[in-house]
Amino acid sequence: MESKILTSVIDVPRKAGQSDLFGIDKYKDALVEFIETTSTPITVAIQGEWGSGKTSLMNTLKDELCDQHGKRFYPIWLNTWQFSLMKSEKETLIAIINGLTNELADIAGKKDSKLGNLAKQSLGILGRIAGASVKVAVKSTTGQDVGEVVDAFSGDARDTTILKLRDSLNELIGSIIEEHSDKGGFIFFIDDLDRIDPPVAVNILELLKNIFDLDNCVFILAIDYDVVVKGLEPKFGKLTDKNEREFRSFFDKIIQLPFSMPVASYNIDVFLKNSLEGIGYIPKENDSKKFYENITEIAYNSVGSNPRSLKRLINTLSLISIINSETGLDKDQSDIDKQINFALVCLQVAYPSIYKAVNEEPDFRVWNEDTAIKLKLRKLEDHEIESIRNFEEFDEEWEQILYRICDRDSYLKRRAFNISALLNKIAELVPEDAELGEHISILLELSSVTDVQAFDKPRIISNRTEATGSILENLHKLIPQKIEAPIINIRLPSLKANLNRELWCKINVKDIEYKLGFGILISPKNNKITIKIRFGIPFYDGLINENPTEFLSSIIEKSMDSLNLIDADLEQFCKINDYKINKFASKSGRKSRKDDYFSTATEIIKTYESVEDFNSEDEHERIAKEIVNYCLIKVHAEYWFLKINDKYKSIF
Repeated sequence: MESKILTSVIDVPRKAGQSDLFGIDKYKDALVEFIETTSTPITVAIQGEWGSGKTSLMNTLKDELCDQHGKRFYPIWLNTWQFSLMKSEKETLIAIINGLTNELADIAGKKDSKLGNLAKQSLGILGRIAGASVKVAVKSTTGQDVGEVVDAFSGDARDTTILKLRDSLNELIGSIIEEHSDKGGFIFFIDDLDRIDPPVAVNILELLKNIFDLDNCVFILAIDYDVVVKGLEPKFGKLTDKNEREFRSFFDKIIQLPFSMPVASYNIDVFLKNSLEGIGYIPKENDSKKFYENITEIAYNSVGSNPRSLKRLINTLSLISIINSETGLDKDQSDIDKQINFALVCLQVAYPSIYKAVNEEPDFRVWNEDTAIKLKLRKLEDHEIESIRNFEEFDEEWEQILYRICDRDSYLKRRAFNISALLNKIAELVPEDAELGEHISILLELSSVTDVQAFDKPRIISNRTEATGSILENLHKLIPQKIEAPIINIRLPSLKANLNRELWCKINVKDIEYKLGFGILISPKNNKITIKIRFGIPFYDGLINENPTEFLSSIIEKSMDSLNLIDADLEQFCKINDYKINKFASKSGRKSRKDDYFSTATEIIKTYESVEDFNSEDEHERIAKEIVNYCLIKVHAEYWFLKINDKYKSIF
């Protein structure tokens, strides 16, 4: 039976028995061994940022220390956030003490009636002193005056203290263990402390220390040190170098073993592979090692290894894939394009402001001082420029502009090296024979639907496939009517091709055995339509034995007469047909991957101010005639290159 493709990854903690997709079981195993042999009482803090997998780790600890047959601990699980819903601070603290005590009482009651009666005594004490105990604890922890203890209790209640409740609970726990030797202690799992108000979380820690610091008990708390710092600010003020020890002393008084989630060591490759296959983004038969290495590298440099962030990324990618599949935008995507698209979605999710900058100028390698002025970036001091130039990630001008963008935001500044690595990886993945900005621009449309970045002006996103399809259908009818010798025919892509990409066309020419290629790209943006047509002109064919840069200069110089004639035809063509030249033949040159020929590039563009101006049969007929004339320039350039003609022959 074919496995079902899922559309999302649910953001729920890992349950006992589920696969270890992040490679953290070795840390869990060490914690299990430590807790099984530890002296009590002891409190363990599972530290980590929100979404780092604290609850998942606690689930597996509970299973291996408590739930499996023959394990020595009774489990008591308390979700503090649920106890805090719709409650005041005082009510929250009372509810949590009640919750823990009732859990103990339930275990005792299930054992026998004698233990049940003992549990009722503890509950009775709690009922008489809960309110007073909470107020005293709040005052001692935060330094805030919460008012005098009310005298609504009976005379003996006034003399009752937290110590009496603790002694009662200690007696209850000892009796349970003594009467039933199959267990040797209790583990209290206190979850979601980082989801409630930090001062309340700190008060909970103080109460747990005062009441539940009991023999045969282990407390495992899901809390981060940063939450404790925020919760203690009412008492100690903002954290500084001078008072940091006071914050740390409080934490150390409560916590005997801090354990930090090893997020930086998570092996996210298995999770990414399973998840991307699960949503159908990657076919399961794709076993390219380099593909998955790139995906993992991209993720590390963007969303990182936080499980919650990774799940959000996968869900975003899934929605994008579904929408683009419906519209046909992602048709026939290559593995390279899937990697670049993955990187752009990562950029969007992790660094929205950088994604916006790339959206505005997709060829980020041309970012320069004009970009900096447009973005109102701070000028760097001379020593700053000198400093960052020493790093490979910021030794080019565009990378220094990127650094200045990151400089405006403390989070981006900390991640600047990762962001530079991410953009360089994107540039590395773009095929050598493709234009970076053009290629990125096409793929950016795939991720635009989930872009939550606020733009200064509203964007109207048209569908490239729809815009291209409307003209391509007419071009199939019109171009054959416009053909001129020596062109025999021009072959266009079918309407079933990926219309989101550049349309690569072929020209069949008299006296030339191979077919000549040229590209057409239709780009809708902001309710405007841009048509871009380009072709390359080979001007040297043979092995390159000298320095490529020097060799290129000498070859261009020898070919300059004909290249200038080609440019003159391009200028005349653009003047007649209202195009502008993006690239001149005489001003560009590149060598092939195999170092066996040089070529130059020409590119012309025309922008229509509205879809209506572009999308008419009359305009499509004009465009068809323009394409044929542009191809004639290409044909005569090839005749010159093949020495069929001594020089380039003007079409005018």
